[in-house]
Amino acid sequence: MRAILQFVLSVAWFVHALCSLCLTTGLTQGEYAPTNQGASADVPLAIIENCGQWPAQILWAGASGRVACRGIESGFVLTCLSDGNELRKETLMENVSFIFEGADPNARLDFADRSTDSNNFFLNNNCANWRPSVSASRDCVIKEIYPNTDVRLHSDNGVFEYDIICNNVAELSHIVLRIDGARSVRLDPDGELLIEVTSGEIRQHVPVSYWRHSGRASRKADVRCSILSGNRLSFDIKSPEAGDSIVIDPTITFSTFWGPGVLPVDSTYAASNKSGETAITCNVNSPSFPTTPGAYDVTYNDPGGVGFADVFVRKMNSTGNNLIYSTFIGGNGMEDVPMIGMDQSGNTYLCGGTSSTNFPLTAGAPWLNAGVGGYICKLNASGSALLFSSYFANIKVVPYAIASDGVGNAYATGLITGQGLLTTPNAFNPFGNLPFGGFGMFTVKMDTVNSSLAFGTYFASNSSDTGYAIAPDGIGGVWVLGETNWTAMPVTVNAVDQTSSGSSDTYLIKFNAQGSSLDYATWLDFGGDPGSTWRDALFYRDPFIYIYFHGFTNLPTTPGAYVSSPSLGSAMIKIHPASASIVFSTYLGISLSYLYCGMDESGNSYFTRTATNTMPPLLLTSDAFKKSVTGPDDGYIMKLNNTGTGVLFGSYFGAAGDDMFGQCMGVGSDNCLVLGASNSIKFPVTPGAYDTTPSGYKYTLSLLVTPSDPVGVIPFGTGTAGCNGLERLSANEPVASGASNLQFISSNAPPSSVGALIISDQADLFGSDTFGLGILVHVGLNTTNLSWLDMYSDAWGTGFTDSKSLATGQVIPGQVYYLQSFWLWPSGGCSPSNSNLSSSNGLAITIQP
Repeated sequence: MRAILQFVLSVAWFVHALCSLCLTTGLTQGEYAPTNQGASADVPLAIIENCGQWPAQILWAGASGRVACRGIESGFVLTCLSDGNELRKETLMENVSFIFEGADPNARLDFADRSTDSNNFFLNNNCANWRPSVSASRDCVIKEIYPNTDVRLHSDNGVFEYDIICNNVAELSHIVLRIDGARSVRLDPDGELLIEVTSGEIRQHVPVSYWRHSGRASRKADVRCSILSGNRLSFDIKSPEAGDSIVIDPTITFSTFWGPGVLPVDSTYAASNKSGETAITCNVNSPSFPTTPGAYDVTYNDPGGVGFADVFVRKMNSTGNNLIYSTFIGGNGMEDVPMIGMDQSGNTYLCGGTSSTNFPLTAGAPWLNAGVGGYICKLNASGSALLFSSYFANIKVVPYAIASDGVGNAYATGLITGQGLLTTPNAFNPFGNLPFGGFGMFTVKMDTVNSSLAFGTYFASNSSDTGYAIAPDGIGGVWVLGETNWTAMPVTVNAVDQTSSGSSDTYLIKFNAQGSSLDYATWLDFGGDPGSTWRDALFYRDPFIYIYFHGFTNLPTTPGAYVSSPSLGSAMIKIHPASASIVFSTYLGISLSYLYCGMDESGNSYFTRTATNTMPPLLLTSDAFKKSVTGPDDGYIMKLNNTGTGVLFGSYFGAAGDDMFGQCMGVGSDNCLVLGASNSIKFPVTPGAYDTTPSGYKYTLSLLVTPSDPVGVIPFGTGTAGCNGLERLSANEPVASGASNLQFISSNAPPSSVGALIISDQADLFGSDTFGLGILVHVGLNTTNLSWLDMYSDAWGTGFTDSKSLATGQVIPGQVYYLQSFWLWPSGGCSPSNSNLSSSNGLAITIQP
């Protein structure tokens, strides 16, 4: 269950009584501190590796504001300059060493962010000692200072910080930090560490500690330090199992409109890479679609004015606030709906059908003959040029899927009618031999760097078959999911289903890197007829294969499956081909009509569809954006975990009009990109998005992620956990001046209860039990600018405030307000405090313009 569980201990240094001169950092004044602290309190950390310019015992050196630091074996030395005692008027230099006892003396220093600035060291008049152009870093990590433990060095708003990153919490007890050069080391009543030096004290605040999952939300951890003999520190943690039971609240990273006019949801496609860039394609027959300067083709290609469609491609950056390019691609005929893929460099791959006799081709393309057929092309990352473009052949080709690997190969599969596919001599099936009027599956691998056909093959002979989905294996081979009437397909010994059902069977195969043989082949019917269609999906996450089907009634589900009985036919299965085993198989409980599937790098599956207000309710989680369909249509999204045992998130999405969800794609380790269309005036787009203006129907692009709090809502304290877990707040729209329908929404509230949301312009950052009720209060209750909103919760434990207007003039853009919710829990049940009350995290919101 634990992917990568990391415990992070972040310590911010604030130095008392050690200041002045030329080194500046966020140092606070102490008893002997001078009154003039300088002006540059936000100078970032600059760490320079020792490349021979210093004595060998100095591993690195750096400065951040008023603090200098240098690396030594198993630790570092912190140096500050002080004006000392005002009566003596002498300058003192304090050196305090931080030594990790028992650490690896050979731990290496990794630079995460090398600066482009050069540091030149000219040592005496011997050129052999000169060290020019030594770069610096603002963020570096001492790797494996203990087993599974790193130390990160950086600065935050000018304050020098080091983070102890423990990848295995069991190793935490091995960390012992010795502080040399101090007169004494002690803890004050609040748990802060006080290091006494000649001119005053260095104050180290209570560690800010949190659990961190790979790609998941961070969560505060209760870590304390203890003083050992010899000015040594050790660390311990309360409830170390807490990081395994983290509750994730989703949020919207960005939501934007991206194009004029309405487009069919089921024929617009997108692809993303791990960086979060997104390319969207469709075919359009309008010259009004906007292109960008420098794009490959800024002109609609319909010389006869008969309404032939062109391919249209747009690419968005990862934050949804910038259009990288927008271009047409096409010829004098009709281009049909293209499939699309993207590699990690941002190049875009397209394939589809065309009747153009002058479709743009690149030199050396394998197929140059024009006519009714298919095309495959590669557009560069900036959208300014075609790197590769070729016809398939003078035949009818319907590509259903395209994908790319990391070295410039493009893979495509689909349906072909008749002979004429260009195949390679050693292909698995170079001839096809399709019956008159019949159709077959084709798979091609194009080397787009050298403009050559790596392999091309048919699948079966004298049968009707199709390829619906494709996924490269990373080493030159490719997985294909499809449907066939070929009952004699050879299956491999590690097949999970050895027997054909006799008609319209689903198959999963893997071609080797040369396309000459099958490395893996299995049926996927389990004695029935799954009725696969092009909406089936295939994902490869080494060493596992994930497949989305629909039409099953006899799927052999695994123990603990999310839905174990036949339910509406949609299903998900995870296979480990090497061991011939099914890791999990489950039904999904979602109806089939226009249901789309995506998967992130962690193996979590996302399912999207359009939900109507006449449909039965779909599954919702307590942290859903919306609990009901508020217009004729709303988008719907569900996230299934990577074990197939439960749903991590289920929600409606939209406003009061027609809001439709189409294709979804996993992005990174825990994100999902969703396409859709909307005519809602108040469709929830994020501030700063590329296009925030509704205008009739517009296509929408929304990236939904799970690792952080909502935009504009920042936690700054811990409340009292209720019976359902830690409560968190979000909002139904941006917290902006002029908002007319703002609601604050709470997760993990007591079901069917009442509460209050307190709002203040001040905060008690440390929290206090003001009324002795067993709950921590973080808002400034002693201020005059105090207000509250009534809250109520539904039967699922989701709380709401009434709608609130933020009229311009009544709230101040840029002003920070502090919020905290309080709930009364039903007596006789759970008692989170001695008063049956619970409170949320302290939260801060900044009013946006």
